[in-house]
Amino acid sequence: MSTLVERQLKSATDGAGRVDLGKLAQLVGAAYADYERTIRLQERSTQLMSQELNDANKAIRRERDETVAASQKRFELAVNGANDGIWDWNVTDDIFWCSTRMRTMLGYPEDAPWTPGLAGWLSLVDAADRPNAREFVDGCVAGGAPAPLTIKFRDAAGCKRYFMCRAAAVADDTGRASRVVGIQTDVTSMVLMNESLRHAQQTAETARAEAEKANAAKSEFLANMSHEIRTPLNGILGLTELLAESPLDSEQQMSVQAILRSGESLTSLLNDILDFSKIEAGQLVLEEVPFNLDDSLRSAVALVTPLVMPKGISVQYDYAADAPAHIVGDPTRINQIITNLLNNACKFTEAGHIRLAVRAARRPDGQALFTITVSDTGIGMSGDMQQKLFKKFSQGDASTTRKYGGTGLGLAITKKLADIMQGGIRVASREGEGTCFTVELPLAIASGLPVAQNGPAMMNAAPGAVFSNFRVLVVDDHPVNRMFTTKLLTKLGFAHIEEAENGVRAVEKMRQRGHAFDIVLMDCQMPEMDGFAAARNIRQMEKAAGGRAVPIIAMTAHAMEGDRDRCLRSGMDDYVSKPVRRAKLLSVLDSWLFQAPRPAAETQDIPPEETPLVDLAHIMEFTEGDPRQEEMLVCAFLETGLDCVAALADCACGRGDDKSWKSAAHKLKGSSAQLGARELAALCLVAEVNTQPDRRMAILATIEKKFADVRNFFAARGTLPARLARDRKECVAV
Repeated sequence: MSTLVERQLKSATDGAGRVDLGKLAQLVGAAYADYERTIRLQERSTQLMSQELNDANKAIRRERDETVAASQKRFELAVNGANDGIWDWNVTDDIFWCSTRMRTMLGYPEDAPWTPGLAGWLSLVDAADRPNAREFVDGCVAGGAPAPLTIKFRDAAGCKRYFMCRAAAVADDTGRASRVVGIQTDVTSMVLMNESLRHAQQTAETARAEAEKANAAKSEFLANMSHEIRTPLNGILGLTELLAESPLDSEQQMSVQAILRSGESLTSLLNDILDFSKIEAGQLVLEEVPFNLDDSLRSAVALVTPLVMPKGISVQYDYAADAPAHIVGDPTRINQIITNLLNNACKFTEAGHIRLAVRAARRPDGQALFTITVSDTGIGMSGDMQQKLFKKFSQGDASTTRKYGGTGLGLAITKKLADIMQGGIRVASREGEGTCFTVELPLAIASGLPVAQNGPAMMNAAPGAVFSNFRVLVVDDHPVNRMFTTKLLTKLGFAHIEEAENGVRAVEKMRQRGHAFDIVLMDCQMPEMDGFAAARNIRQMEKAAGGRAVPIIAMTAHAMEGDRDRCLRSGMDDYVSKPVRRAKLLSVLDSWLFQAPRPAAETQDIPPEETPLVDLAHIMEFTEGDPRQEEMLVCAFLETGLDCVAALADCACGRGDDKSWKSAAHKLKGSSAQLGARELAALCLVAEVNTQPDRRMAILATIEKKFADVRNFFAARGTLPARLARDRKECVAV
């Protein structure tokens, strides 16, 4: 640059070194022009650069704005497209924002006016849930993380909507909650479904309770029906059997046999109904005892053979030589299955033969699969008849019922029993050619186990010589049944028989001369005192006296599931269902009369059965539902009872003799029974027969407690006079 200026200045001087002003001026003008041109170029360049920067900035801002807009659009699409509603509450400024989806979930349009702040959100909550919703939000503000809460809202139409709400707080720089962000999920359908399920469950529970109630009522009806039918049936069949053994002409013998067959048919029908009821209720319990299957089936064949002998039909029996005879199972139910099939074969066969065959396939697990077939050459049946053969109350067709009789329960019970034993039954038949029933039962082999014998040990002995010295007490309120039992025992050779018409008389006889009896035959359902209470009282007397335990055998018309256990729990030793058959009674007598005597101390302490404190039905019958009559009855009972309890307390404290103790107990027993307080009456009977001074205080304590319970019972009913609401002082034992 400096070299260029020097050359230009040199060109403006002459040879003498003088400056040419004209040239110098030209040079300066040219240099100024170059400078201006340079400045203009720089300005232009600056303008161009500024324009490019502005354009670049605009492009960047435009791209940024487009990116933000796209991001916001995606956010809005995500929020509004989700199933959940989203809201954001500014705690500091009380500004509440919610997504469009949340508005539409509640049935509001996007531009609908909204109450400002959190109050707008709370106004949508159902009034009943509003306190919970406010507490939920406050919990977030306080810094916690509340568990999800289902809140009930009201939509634009006023309908209930349920939302699962989840929320969390956002803290500012100071750590305080500045915002609360929440998500709401519509769970209305799930809540309504759960409510429907709860309602269905409640309905099912109600139906189940009603079904159980109906089943209990059915069981009670069947038990009562069984008792009411079996009681007179016992006398009919028993006395008819005895009559058949007396001298009769042929016509009389035919009539007696007809009565016996009718009675047996009625007994069979009754047993079928009860069995089917037990099976349907799931109350049938199978025994698992070792027994001889061969002997059991031979007995079944022996029973049915006389039925077909007049027709000239042969009954064949084939028990395979390789089939195990000693097995474990329920001999009664297995015999019931086979006897039912044999009886059917006898009924529907007019000529030819009936065959019972047994085969068995041993298994490695110690069991054997028994295949038992009962075939006949009877009338057979069509395929349609076979389809409905095992249905309850069903027979082949109406003509079968008319001609041969029956209820159609037998085969239904047979199939149910086979199914319960994990077995099965099938039938093959051709009309006019005969029928073959096949029963398959998996049964355990009784190897090395003692096997029950069929029939009592003394069955073949002469009964007169065996039983003549034994003494029997027969307890039954039905005079015909007492007469039958006494006659039957006499036929069996018993010479010393006494009778009692109810439990009270039985207990009195046992107290007076309990050592005089070797066995007691006890009915269960009797007036004044039933057989269960009588058995308990007898056991208590034996225990107090320290003597032997006399066998008590229940002879009852109760034949439902659990009746046997109830008898045993009350202190009885065995159970015979009415109508009582000679063979069964003989077996039970043989089992108990030839045992070694048991000391009373070994008798199980049986808790008393649950019985009502007061029999209200008895009171209603006496008072005809009149509360005033009931109050008069209660008043008379308490006035007498308080005096009796006071007398017992005096005797317990040594201020009275045995006679006074027995008199007071007897008097309180009668008034308690009259009132229907049977438990108290039973305790008084215990006091009456236990006069030992050292036991009086304990007996008194139980009587006083039960007496107080009875008094409180009537106080709760509002029929206790106020003046008798407390014990008299003299009634308190010292």
